[in-house]
Amino acid sequence: MKRQANAATIALIKESERCRLTSYLCPAGKWTVGWGSTRLVGPSMRITQAQAEERFADDLAEAVRGLELVVPKWLNDNQFGALVDFVFNFGISALVGSRLLRLLRDDKLDQERRAELAAAQLPRWIHALDPHTKKFVVLPGLVTRRAAARKLFETPVDVGTV
Repeated sequence: MKRQANAATIALIKESERCRLTSYLCPAGKWTVGWGSTRLVGPSMRITQAQAEERFADDLAEAVRGLELVVPKWLNDNQFGALVDFVFNFGISALVGSRLLRLLRDDKLDQERRAELAAAQLPRWIHALDPHTKKFVVLPGLVTRRAAARKLFETPVDVGTV
């Protein structure tokens, strides 16, 4: 079954990213436009709202496709969604090399324990490389975003809302 991001995931990403129709340098020094899109973005780039939505849909689909290849199938929609947000923000390569993913895949633990340990890893992902100092710094926006992602990850999915 093909997975997709649920409404709570989309709301989390859009609230975290805020749409900007003119390109800007994010705190990590990457040119960004629309809803956090970094694909083929340069200085002084302007897009329309429709282009921002199209980029968002493409970036979201890319995050989902990457996750489907690496995460366990047993994740519920909110757990999967929290990880979609993570990949949308940090990229699939960050997840692939993470302790978070190793914990989710650890078959020596039961699923509940794996989920608990993985959720506890989310708040660790609050740093970005400052392009000026070349040092990792805590970004308040990432603190807020990871807390919201953890809350989503830990929120049970009601059978009637799936």
